[in-house]
Amino acid sequence: MTNGSGRSKPSSMIIIVGTLGSVAFCSLVVVVAGCFFRKRLRTVKERYHSKRQKKKVGNDMKKTVESLQFRLGPIETATNKFSDDNKLGEGGFGAVFKV
Repeated sequence: MTNGSGRSKPSSMIIIVGTLGSVAFCSLVVVVAGCFFRKRLRTVKERYHSKRQKKKVGNDMKKTVESLQFRLGPIETATNKFSDDNKLGEGGFGAVFKV
């Protein structure tokens, strides 16, 4: 088939193949982009939860350290004012007393 200028009209098969190829290519780009963004979102979430967990562990340790503080009076009473009779030995942090 030719038009008035002497060129042949593209067949409907070429139009269909071109259209389907374009649709397939665009679909592939969308799928690849979706996979990329999903992976990136997962990485961001993991980093967020990791940082949050580290903060939580830090806060738990602060609470633990705070709960290990004692008043000097009851300790002096229990150890008879740190008497050598109640001394068990020396440790890396100083003398160790029995109660």
